[in-house]
Amino acid sequence: MLRKQVLMLFVVLGLMMCSNAYAESPDYQTNWASKEISKWQSSGIVSGYPDGNFRPDAPITRAEFFKLISETMGLTTTVGTHFKDVEADAWYADYIAKTVAAGYVQGDGDLQVRPNDPITRQEVAKVLSLAFHIQTDATGLNHFKDARDIAEWSRGYVGGLAQAGYIAGYDDQSFKPTQQITRAESVKMFDNLAGELFVRSETYADLDVFGNALINKIGVTLKNVKIKGNLYITAGVGEGNAQLDDTMVAGEVVITGKDISLTISGKTTIKSIQIAAEGVKINGQTIDTGSVVKVEDGKVTVITKPTNPTNPTTPSTPTGPNGPTAPTGPKEPTGPSSGGGSTVHVTGVSLSQQAASLKVGEALTLTASIAPANADNKNVHWSSSNEAIATVENGQITAQAAGSAVITVTTSDGSYSASCIVTVTQQDIHEGIYNVTTTVNAASQQVTLEGYVASSSAETVTFRVIDPEGNVDWIGQTLSGPEGKFVFTFTPSNKIQGEFTAALGTNELAAPIFVKFKYIAD
Repeated sequence: MLRKQVLMLFVVLGLMMCSNAYAESPDYQTNWASKEISKWQSSGIVSGYPDGNFRPDAPITRAEFFKLISETMGLTTTVGTHFKDVEADAWYADYIAKTVAAGYVQGDGDLQVRPNDPITRQEVAKVLSLAFHIQTDATGLNHFKDARDIAEWSRGYVGGLAQAGYIAGYDDQSFKPTQQITRAESVKMFDNLAGELFVRSETYADLDVFGNALINKIGVTLKNVKIKGNLYITAGVGEGNAQLDDTMVAGEVVITGKDISLTISGKTTIKSIQIAAEGVKINGQTIDTGSVVKVEDGKVTVITKPTNPTNPTTPSTPTGPNGPTAPTGPKEPTGPSSGGGSTVHVTGVSLSQQAASLKVGEALTLTASIAPANADNKNVHWSSSNEAIATVENGQITAQAAGSAVITVTTSDGSYSASCIVTVTQQDIHEGIYNVTTTVNAASQQVTLEGYVASSSAETVTFRVIDPEGNVDWIGQTLSGPEGKFVFTFTPSNKIQGEFTAALGTNELAAPIFVKFKYIAD
């Protein structure tokens, strides 16, 4: 018995030694980004695979990247999504819902987000630019000889990162926009943008930070900390508090989390604070979204006219052998140009809703909010990924047919965008009427209403049309034909331009359905 116990002890000790030896020799130990990977694993933001490996040279999937950005920024708010390729119980479903709510991800026109596909370099550029509020700048594309290969939707983001010094491309001066990015490269890019990580609820004191820094936990206090780059205070702080005491930030403080309370004390000095979220309080005072605040020797002053944000940068350093380069620290920020006052540029856009459900014929108006509120150019462009399903004009969505579509608003200044996923279903059947459509003939100025009655043919359908001023314009009846189809054509008598409403039903409109249409008079 004793011999068996001794043997078992040696087996246990052997397993422990093997386990320790394995833990001390991770598969990224000899990788060019081992220092950064180790740092980010220690922070708890990134992790390896269940077998203990990190696989630094493997391409990072879109789902993995969305998890990384979600964990880095401390995202908590989710929104309902309707992506065809995201199962509700998938491990990444929650991360995708968070990044969609934050406006970083919107999927493609087919309502797919391709979670298991490797993410490309130009896709990464867009997500990082949005998350870290990097000003878009197409002139930065001059850094790359293959700039023409960069997709139009990503050009401003890639150029902005390059102009700010966060990316510098490959040794041959190419960017390779559609090339996959590895897990090691992803961590390196995050490390250069986020910089020093303050991810524990404690006081960090007497530190010199030569690049950017990031806070993503409640209860973080920086005391006598000097930051030469930007400081990001993210959604991970939630409705909690962060404190800056006797701290100096040479770049900008960017607050991206809602309802954050920031306490400024001591001789804290900050060039500027960007308020990029709602409900932010500084020393108990609520600050409007889009405002810019400066702090000098602990005194907080709201700047009435926000200035264009700048991004501190430094010369770039390699992220890997024959790989892309990125900076590790900041350079002196630049201020507004001299002359007749600085232009207030757009720094972002958000929508009143990120998801909506409509029935065929229904309409919904989205409101786009531009940040900052006093930006000089607030022009936007609206688009639909599938106009057969839903159309949009000046923010008003009209459901055309059953299915899903992505409605996107894009700013003229900076090409910032936000999206709303719209799901359209068939009209509920009221007294047997369904699939009602309207057609307006511009030439004849006639309106045609078509639909079906579920019960049978030869069913009486009653119509009542209300003009834009609320007056009854037309009342009529028709009989449904084969398969229950009915067609009713009329010319509005009041000839008023605008949105008309038609009530349709059987049994003398006992339970009508309503459809809307726009009429343009001569």
